[in-house]
Amino acid sequence: MTPWLTVIIWIVLGCLAAVSASSRGRSPFSWFLIGSLLGWYGLLLLFILPPISNEEHMPSRTEEKPIPDEMPPVGKPVEYSPTGEWFFLNQAKTICGPFSSQMLKEKWREGGLLPESWVWNESIVDWKKISQLKPFLDWLKA
Repeated sequence: MTPWLTVIIWIVLGCLAAVSASSRGRSPFSWFLIGSLLGWYGLLLLFILPPISNEEHMPSRTEEKPIPDEMPPVGKPVEYSPTGEWFFLNQAKTICGPFSSQMLKEKWREGGLLPESWVWNESIVDWKKISQLKPFLDWLKA
């Protein structure tokens, strides 16, 4: 086998591993290297390992922190108030914030928040859907 053919096979196996890894929730770059170096054994190893679900494999950003599906109670019970700093969950289920209530109202008008969006601030005991906070929902709609 010629050296060029060997290199082409390594690249093809690396690309196969990267594409397969991406669909299984794993790092495509890392698996490209593994597939290139280990060849068919790398692909076999990839398919032996269980896939990683999206909830387990979320990219982290400095302004967003991943959270679990079940949210533990946060804060202390206080009288509900639309003022203060607010946090919400985006579609990737990461915490975004803090935002003022006016900034949340702007996001509501832009369509970034829906009645089914989860929100929290220190005046409520636990994360709530906006639809569960009737006074806040009415204020957003006004």
